[in-house]
Amino acid sequence: MPAEDTLAHVISVVRGAVEDKFWRVRYQLADHITDLQAAIKLQITTQHLVNVYQQLVKSPEGDVREAATGKLKKFASALLANTRESIIMENLLPVVRELVGETNLQQGEYVGTSAAIVYPSVEDENLDVRLNIISNLECVNQIMGVTQLSHSLLPAIIELASDTKCRIRLAIIEYMPLLANQLGLQCFNDRVTNLCLGWLTDEVYAVRKAAVTNKRKLMDQFGIEWASTQAILRLIQLPDDSTYLRRTICLASLQELDEAESCRSELLPKHLLPTIIQLVRACWFRSHIT
Repeated sequence: MPAEDTLAHVISVVRGAVEDKFWRVRYQLADHITDLQAAIKLQITTQHLVNVYQQLVKSPEGDVREAATGKLKKFASALLANTRESIIMENLLPVVRELVGETNLQQGEYVGTSAAIVYPSVEDENLDVRLNIISNLECVNQIMGVTQLSHSLLPAIIELASDTKCRIRLAIIEYMPLLANQLGLQCFNDRVTNLCLGWLTDEVYAVRKAAVTNKRKLMDQFGIEWASTQAILRLIQLPDDSTYLRRTICLASLQELDEAESCRSELLPKHLLPTIIQLVRACWFRSHIT
């Protein structure tokens, strides 16, 4: 029998097994799904076995689900490199997420299996793969929880935030409001706020400009107290900076904050105007001593 016919026959048998009325047949398939994956072409896995695996994970029998989720890390790791990330995000994680309330899959086991397939993508050497995982923060957080998110994904975000490529830094800035929403105020302040404020003095203009817009979005999310205790404290240091670019970005930041209706009444007289006056005085002083 030609190899193509053999594969077609195997796939037919597998599809029959995943729908078999006897759960032990499905259990055996789940228990050996990665052996089968290793024996056939990777393209066949993408075309057929991913769907079969999803069905096994959603099986009505707890034993079958446990066997299937136990193979999750190995199954995901063996996928084709150029499709692995999309299959993980679009096919595997959503199915695993449905098991959160399943009594046969304990919470710790659930988080462990989810983390097992997220971690490799977070550490992928391809920057765009890591950015794609980060862009799905909401999905990842729903699956793993904020504790796992802060321990696994946040270090990768912080690393990318200092990447030498400005497009990577810009991409990370874009995801900051989403990250803030997932982490909450306290965790964000502890781990990320200084990073966001540091972008205001980045050497690349586009990054500084994006940082200003990002600060406005964070203020809208966290409120006046965050703006006055975090953002403003950094800004009031900039008028005396010897670099005119930093003084300019300070003024742009003040303008951005002033345009926020929710903060105008409280921030303007107490913080924004004094800082603007300080900037004007600094400019006058520098112009008269040069």
